[in-house]
Amino acid sequence: AIYSKTGIRQSLISDNTFWENAGISASTISAGLSDPRILYDVGSARWFASEITVDLIGAQLLLARSDSSDPGGTWKAVNFTACTGNNNPDFDTLGVDSTGVYIGFDVYDSSTNFTGVSFFSIPKADLLASSPTLTNMTRFDNLDDTVYGFAPQGVSNPDSGPGHGVMIAIDSTNFKVFDRTTILGSGA
Repeated sequence: AIYSKTGIRQSLISDNTFWENAGISASTISAGLSDPRILYDVGSARWFASEITVDLIGAQLLLARSDSSDPGGTWKAVNFTACTGNNNPDFDTLGVDSTGVYIGFDVYDSSTNFTGVSFFSIPKADLLASSPTLTNMTRFDNLDDTVYGFAPQGVSNPDSGPGHGVMIAIDSTNFKVFDRTTILGSGA
């Protein structure tokens, strides 16, 4: 849904319709969708959205960007298999800065046991291309949550930034502490 600043609804579509309009096939999202996220990036004047499919094996991470600053306008999307093996993603997060777009999530095995975390760094320029691409995406799969934390979140930074990405997460052994991970080369 899109609302005006005064709270008046401007438009409403289902998440399935949103992803299909952005170029994701109906068969890709047929198992269902979960955990939608959306952010506005001041630097590019674009919106970014993510969501995961709930397939038991081969769940997809969906990622889209708007073609303009109007969230009600056209969008283009890409998708990729979120987890390796028989693992499943949950609680995806989304962050954006001057060079990259960052996605993190918790990883569960087929018996729903928490096994770790994964995060991804995608050059923002690749997603802003006329046909968005994941060619230069870097995957950090099945990481040890005792090192990288629980529920990794890419830090959104509207400034030109330091030239690297940052992921933060709740420490898995001391919930009063954040774990910070620097991602070098996030724009390439």
